[in-house]
Amino acid sequence: MKGFKRMFIANFKEFIRDRAGLFWLLAFPVVFIGLFGLLFTGGGQGGEAFSDFEFVFPGIMAMALMQLGLFGAMNFLSLRENKVIRSLSVTPLSKMALLSSEILLKILIGFAQASIILTIGIFGFGIEVTNPLYLVYFFVLIGAMVFVSLGYMLITFATSIESGSGIAQVAQISMMFLAGIFFPVDMLPDIIQPVVRVIPLTYLADGFRQVIVGFPGDHTMAVNLSFLVGWLVITSIVTMKFWRWE
Repeated sequence: MKGFKRMFIANFKEFIRDRAGLFWLLAFPVVFIGLFGLLFTGGGQGGEAFSDFEFVFPGIMAMALMQLGLFGAMNFLSLRENKVIRSLSVTPLSKMALLSSEILLKILIGFAQASIILTIGIFGFGIEVTNPLYLVYFFVLIGAMVFVSLGYMLITFATSIESGSGIAQVAQISMMFLAGIFFPVDMLPDIIQPVVRVIPLTYLADGFRQVIVGFPGDHTMAVNLSFLVGWLVITSIVTMKFWRWE
């Protein structure tokens, strides 16, 4: 337990010192919200009952959690490729303490991201949260766990920091434009719809729209949760099967 606590504090301090990481994980989503808040005003979605910004806003929160999970795993990949993990074998600290402390930190950062985004949306752009906040944060927890698990699964197949970053970039760009973050998924060609229906970001964004602004979803909440939990289980199993410490 002491080893876990020490690693968590060390990881937190490293995160605070990483200004680039702070920007991309905390400030960049806020910039996105400000940009889209200025560009998208007025009715436009859900039978004109919702503004375009109310459609995009929950998607930005989902996108932020996706980026947290995909790129948050890069730090562990860097430690692995630089042989830092191997050196832990001669210290009292365990490898599992390092990994679990990193995962916990990423999930807590996800809650911080969501809180910042919600605060900006509510007080800066008049977003009205239509459901209790505990439901919103429940989806934040599920979303953070899914994409943190996905991020660690992807780095199991990376042979270098560069390849890991490339894999994360491809996954990020694909999901950003296929999961209905900026426009409804029914605007996409029919040939792409099967891909859209298996992307986890599709269901997280749809769930956020329903619990945050009350937007009529493309799927029921049961379907959204089922797909997200399914992705969490599958990515966890694949990660454990193919995980490499060195």
